[in-house]
Amino acid sequence: MTKKFLLAALLAVSSAFGAAPGALAQTEAGALSPAAERFGALFVPTELSIETAVAGFNKEFEPAMRADANVVALDQRFPGLIDVAGNAGRSTMERVLRARIPETQRRVGALAATRLSPAELDVANAYLGSPAGQRLQRIMAETADGTALTQTIRETGEIPQLDGKQIMAMVNPAALSRLSKEDVAALIQFSMSPAGRKFDAAGGPFAELVASEMNVMIETMKPEIEQAVTAAIMAHLGRK
Repeated sequence: MTKKFLLAALLAVSSAFGAAPGALAQTEAGALSPAAERFGALFVPTELSIETAVAGFNKEFEPAMRADANVVALDQRFPGLIDVAGNAGRSTMERVLRARIPETQRRVGALAATRLSPAELDVANAYLGSPAGQRLQRIMAETADGTALTQTIRETGEIPQLDGKQIMAMVNPAALSRLSKEDVAALIQFSMSPAGRKFDAAGGPFAELVASEMNVMIETMKPEIEQAVTAAIMAHLGRK
């Protein structure tokens, strides 16, 4: 039964990261420039990444549990069991992400430094850090489409190894329709600049990095979520 709770928790995690990669792999040694560090922090904003993950968790976890008659019966026998398991999985996910996101930011910054010149990094940072760039990132996070991934997990009971193409497929073109005319103009201006063209051209490598980070993050998070959910369930049963 614990495996069912674990799978639902990981499904929620994986569906949440189409636009916000996790962070567990090691980076190459060496200091990044301030511009590269800032790019990483802007491209993978800590609070938005966690907010997106929590929203995905909240959307997926309880419905997955309520769809299983055995879990529902157990929750009826021990009221609050689903909530207890969900709270444990959610808090564990948030704790791991908050600890690990800085490493992803470093990896992203390191990749950006190989693709953009220092001056181009400054231009990219100016756009990503602007109100228009911040609104675009939030909209992209809110509209990321992980339907195909979550359907695969539901059907197979396994989380597949992700690749860059799957990550790119999560980007929802409809997101642009939510931008104001002013924000669209700012995006076009950046996209037509030398920095913007290089940024767009690096979409494939960035997507592969996101996929790699997600794969490692999910595999590393599994035992932590399993341990937390199991402990929470046992403690709850012990109180009944």
